[in-house]
Amino acid sequence: MNELIHAQYQEYSFTDMVHKLQKEGKIDEVQIQAIESELVKIAHHLVLQYNHKRSSTISLHAYKQIHRSILYALDHVHTYKDNPSLLQANHIECFYQQGFQYIEKQLESLKHQALRLEKQALHVENERYQDVLHHQFFDFIKDYHPAYKATLCKQDFDYPLLDGLALDHQMYGLVGLDLAQEYANRFDLEQQFCHLYENQLETLVHWYELQKGISVHVLGLNIMELLLRQQLFACLLPNPKKLLLTKVELEFLARKITNANTFANLAYKRLQNSINPEMYTYSLRFKERFVQELQIAISHQSFDSFIIYEMEDCNKVQFQVHHAMDNDSFLDIVEQIEQESCTEARVQRLLSSKASIHDVLDILDMSIFNQEEYETYFCKLDSLTLALLFRYIYPEEFLFQQTPTLDADTLHRLESAREWYTLLKKHLGTLDAWQRQEIEQIFQSLK
Repeated sequence: MNELIHAQYQEYSFTDMVHKLQKEGKIDEVQIQAIESELVKIAHHLVLQYNHKRSSTISLHAYKQIHRSILYALDHVHTYKDNPSLLQANHIECFYQQGFQYIEKQLESLKHQALRLEKQALHVENERYQDVLHHQFFDFIKDYHPAYKATLCKQDFDYPLLDGLALDHQMYGLVGLDLAQEYANRFDLEQQFCHLYENQLETLVHWYELQKGISVHVLGLNIMELLLRQQLFACLLPNPKKLLLTKVELEFLARKITNANTFANLAYKRLQNSINPEMYTYSLRFKERFVQELQIAISHQSFDSFIIYEMEDCNKVQFQVHHAMDNDSFLDIVEQIEQESCTEARVQRLLSSKASIHDVLDILDMSIFNQEEYETYFCKLDSLTLALLFRYIYPEEFLFQQTPTLDADTLHRLESAREWYTLLKKHLGTLDAWQRQEIEQIFQSLK
């Protein structure tokens, strides 16, 4: 059920098979023309069907979609791939019907899978996860038509999986129903993995939000990644089933982990004994990035950015992302800031407020800070908060699933509609390479 389908079909498409047999001298030009004639007959029948038998005229765009749909159905037939000698004109109509029926069954299977996934939804407020689960799968199924639009898939499937967005992988080299099914199978496997830790998920998300200062609702966060990373770290501890670590355990790991590859290999070896083989194989997609994260943590002698742990005191900036303050509360914060006389106190007033990201942007726009205060404020922000500010003031940099960089050319190119934009860009330009890289990684979750 959850077997990934990327390599399910044999190597050649219908068109490739025809060209291969022609090149090998197993079919000649006359036979190819006869096959093409059969394809035209099928297309003609579908055009009449499309027009409810009232016309044989159709736009070139629609005809091309129908033609691609015919080839798509033929691509899903194994008969002629197992026995190429059967690839003859008098069999094409039969092969098409076989492929069409296969696609119909596959679509019905996807429908049942989507209903099951929705029923088994994780209790996590992640906007992209919820949208894919409750809308995108079902919108695809509703709009899909194997006869006329078999290769189309309008959905973005923009909840990033363990190895990123489908777009990052050229949509797995698939189109239409195959693309939706591949994504659904991966999504399904990830959701099953997450259910293994369902009783710990709410607690982990709570502490993650406290540490990062932002709700997972706004982040393009992969839930399996959050749990898998914690599990890999927990594998080195006496109680590997407890994913929320303590400060003592964090410090223990920081002392023990001195070689990224050695630790990653050990953690994955222990993980292999606790999950099924299919999940383990899938989890290896994260291993390379996990090693990179370990290398960064080792070089900075700090694992705080990568491990979720119970903190004694949390002083992170915490934005209420979707709920701006009422006007009176907002004005109270502004007044409190203005009443303070020194830079440190004025900045701290804003840092300790319960302002939403939108409120903070409004306050920064009001120019109640001087240059020194802006610079002090930016210096006190962590990577996630800086990434959020950048995301909100330069939304165009994230269009079409782009991920901006913080190199000198990019910062120079960006416009400064406000004076504080210039100061923020200046601050970003002074960050070391490690923190810039960390912010750019966060950008991937904010697309």
